[in-house]
Amino acid sequence: MPIEHIMLGAATLLLASVLASKASGRFGVPAFLVFLAIGMLAGSDGPGGIEFDYSRVAQSLGIVALALNR
Repeated sequence: MPIEHIMLGAATLLLASVLASKASGRFGVPAFLVFLAIGMLAGSDGPGGIEFDYSRVAQSLGIVALALNR
């Protein structure tokens, strides 16, 4: 898969996350649930079909995201 497609997918997911975060605050839905739904839709079993088998990377990214959220 070309790097351009990977970067486009990452940018799209990032944009969706930012928009969802803004909308979740307005509607009173916890941002965690919105991010979880986006991840499930983008994942291998959802319509996004993104394969990701690196649990250590996901854990590290989650820890950094939680640290930056405070």
